[in-house]
Parts: sequence; C-alpha cells; structure tokens
Amino acid sequence: METRILEILEKIYKAGYQGYLVGGSSRDEILQRPYFDIDIATNAPIETITNLFDVISNQGLHFYNVKIKYKDLIAEITSFRLENYPNSNGYPVILGYAKTIQEDAKRRDFTMNAIYLDKNGNCYDPFGGIDDLKHHLIRFINDPKTRIFEDPTRIFRAIRFKNRFHFDYESKTQRALNLFMKTILNLSNIKLAKEIKKTYDECGVIKTNEILQETKINQILFQKEYSFCSNDEKEITYEEILNQLKQRKLKEKLQ
Repeated sequence: METRILEILEKIYKAGYQGYLVGGSSRDEILQRPYFDIDIATNAPIETITNLFDVISNQGLHFYNVKIKYKDLIAEITSFRLENYPNSNGYPVILGYAKTIQEDAKRRDFTMNAIYLDKNGNCYDPFGGIDDLKHHLIRFINDPKTRIFEDPTRIFRAIRFKNRFHFDYESKTQRALNLFMKTILNLSNIKLAKEIKKTYDECGVIKTNEILQETKINQILFQKEYSFCSNDEKEITYEEILNQLKQRKLKEKLQ
C-alpha cells in the first residue's frame, strides 16, 4: 500500500478510530493493479475527519463523505453509513451512521468492492469478495434486485467491470441484469449520458456499440436498433450523447 495512504490510515488510528482502504482501491490493491482514486472508509464521524485533514471538497458531506488532500495525494473519506434507499425523486436517503464494517458493506454494490484493508494489511471481507476475485466473478451483494433498484447505474458498472476484468457474472447477478435492465429508464438523461460516455471511454467505440446492442440497452432507450456513433468514429462526446437522449424524449412527447 502506498506510503501516504498508510499515513492517512495511521492518522485516523491515532485519533482513536479505524480506517480502511475500500472499494475499487482495495480491489485493485489486491489485484496489484494501479489505481488513482483513493477511497477510505472509517468509523470516525465525518466531523472528526474534517478536523484531522485538509478538506478540499465537502460536497458529499450529506453522505458523510469529504475529499481531502494529504501530501499532494487526493483521497475520499467516508464514514461508515447504513444502507440507503432512493426516495420518490430518486435521491438516496441516508439512514445514519453504521457501527461496523458489516453494516457499512451492506450498502455497497459488488462483493469485490466490499473488501476492507487496514494499515497493517489485515483484510476484512464480509461478503466473500476475495473468493469472487479468485474465481473471476462479478456478484451483487445480497439481493441483486435490491442493489439494482437502489441505483440503476450499477448496471453500467457491472458491464464495464465485465469488460475491464474479463470476469463473468455470477448466476443470480446475470439473471437480475437480464430481468431488470429496463430500470435504466428511471435514470435522468444526464445520468444516462454520463454512464454511456464512461462506457465508451473505458471500452472503446466498437466494443461499446456491441455491448449496447447485446444488452438491448439501445432498444430499451430508443425502441429500435440504434448506435450513438458509428464504428469508424474514434470517440463521442458527452454533449452529443446527452443531445441524442434529449431528442428521444422530445419525440416521445410529440407522439
């Protein structure tokens, strides 16, 4: 683990709390892959974290999350929190602080993103994420339907993970993705455009066009065969994707 990350965890520990590398950071640490987005979970109240470190963004304060800078390293620190559920407007409702790793991990998306590493190299893996990494499996935590309905952007995340790591979906995860793919219609055009753009950026134009066809995402969004851009284009901008999604909505209203 990088020295500055260890120092952040040590500073939290000296303040009387626990800190863990978690999410994509701990996953890639275990896989020995490079990572630049540093995510840390802690049982410290978020107010304690804001007093310990140089906070450069508190936009996520409502979600017990702040972005800090430590010796030129940017990290996001989030206090343990309970499962969150979307309200009628689609925004998550935070139910309060969690007391344990087990409680905090329940709100996460995939088992491989719920592995906690402490400053001494100890690993806490409440949902068998390491075993799934070994077997190259993408698995939702607990009930897949619940995870998808909480946040349909997880469908796109699963798709990108499959392409990035060349993993397979665990059977229940695969079934849920097939059954509840249409929940992406609950996302705003802005969120959809961001997720589609991320997929093009990570997977490339040709592969993303194949993915959107195979998963029937294009048919779900446009009720017909569709491509956001042709295979001979090198890339597509977020603005172009958003505009195409807006045009779809406009046509629906005109009908």
